Amino acid sequence: MPTLRTQATAEGSPVCSSRDVTIVIPQHNRFDLTLRAISSFREHHGRDVMICVVDDGSNDGLESIRATLLKLDVRILQQPYQGVTAAWNCGWRACDSRWLVFLNNDSWTTAGWLDRLLRPLQNGDAIMSSVGWRRERYLPRALEHMRRVGLMLDGSCFAIARENLAALRGFDPAFRLYFSDTDLQLRLLQQHGRFGTLTAVANLGLKHIGHATTRDLPGRVTQWRSDHAAFIAKWSN
Repeated sequence: MPTLRTQATAEGSPVCSSRDVTIVIPQHNRFDLTLRAISSFREHHGRDVMICVVDDGSNDGLESIRATLLKLDVRILQQPYQGVTAAWNCGWRACDSRWLVFLNNDSWTTAGWLDRLLRPLQNGDAIMSSVGWRRERYLPRALEHMRRVGLMLDGSCFAIARENLAALRGFDPAFRLYFSDTDLQLRLLQQHGRFGTLTAVANLGLKHIGHATTRDLPGRVTQWRSDHAAFIAKWSN
């Protein structure tokens, strides 16, 4: 059974050097969202924090914003279209920061939030922290104990120590677009048992549109069904 905790941490000194953390932002088209996500983050956190954008096979337009991204001190990685799971894996494997934050490109910053998100990890109170909880309705029957709780961390913005992610070999590539963050949380809990705490940090200065990138993808429903079938098969034993 996971330890479910919501923290409302107080403001204080930064939990780590800005160069100890990398923000990984996957994108597939919708460059307007990516630029807003990065510009608003820079506005409230400055330019010292490393940002890595992983372009997941965008159809066009990347070259038109490349110069702007570089001016915002962004590292750009490119891969053929493979989905967000592969983009996350590409991003964290290219980084050597102690802390990793995975941020959806359809999110924007309204106030400083990074230190508060990282503090539970730095203090040893959590293995993974996020901006909130979501109710997971699609767990297999084998996870009946989890089904009763039904809560998993929000995947739109979450943080984890690189060493903990590397120990699990990153995100499972069996899932292309969906369930890879849920699978990661289950594996963390499986590895760390009752000491593997998942923590949501309340009232961070971050807004999320939700599905702004994926809603227009062709074959989205089919991909969800495929990923869900793979997820159920993996966790039904």
